Amino acid sequence: MSTPPPWAYRGSFIPFHLPVPVPGVDPLSSQDVGICWADAWTPAILGALKALTRPETWTGSDADVAAAMQGAQDLLGGLTDGCGASGGFPFLCVADFSTVANPFATWTIDSGCGEWDASFGYLGALCGPFSGHYFFASQIILTMDSPITLTGLDLSYTLAQGLYTTGGDFRQVYIADLTHSTVLASIRQDHLVDGDALHLNWAGSIAGVDSIEFVVQSSERETSGGDNGACSIGNVSISGNGTSPCSLA
Repeated sequence: MSTPPPWAYRGSFIPFHLPVPVPGVDPLSSQDVGICWADAWTPAILGALKALTRPETWTGSDADVAAAMQGAQDLLGGLTDGCGASGGFPFLCVADFSTVANPFATWTIDSGCGEWDASFGYLGALCGPFSGHYFFASQIILTMDSPITLTGLDLSYTLAQGLYTTGGDFRQVYIADLTHSTVLASIRQDHLVDGDALHLNWAGSIAGVDSIEFVVQSSERETSGGDNGACSIGNVSISGNGTSPCSLA
């Protein structure tokens, strides 16, 4: 690493900072310098680097400034999306639905199965019929702006079982990768237990995921009448590599 010039310590957060000379080199043309930091700092570091994409940061010819701005964009893209073989920076996002319906990215209720409550999160609701069945369920879908490499999920939920007229091998609590039409983790009907702060989790590695569904069903039957039971989804955590979806929606 070369010795930084004095202006390098001035800081891009200082108001009315003076422009600096363009580097004149593609930032991804070599790998001369490596640096590691605590991941909690990643959002602030990436935000600070965005100052390099602005024309007032640089001094030089129009062509040189344009090249520096493009280089800064490429650098940010390399940091957030490429990052060598790792597939991007690791992240962990926690969605607490007891305070907000969309804590990050985009959360939607699937097919009217659920309703958001400001105190309890996503409560179950009667929905259907679907394929001749009525459900009392909380079903929510997470849609991310950019595909990620998914490495972990945790669903925290409550359940008080109502009436099921389906077989014991039916999935009533599950997490699905909608991008690849795959169920990642599930609990069969005959393995359900009632309680608060119950958990279903998954760990692995799947590239290119941008949509995930979380489902808790407290009843499933052929008629709309019967004991609904109760269910809710309180929070969800997601971990992976790539462009973090944790920023506010």
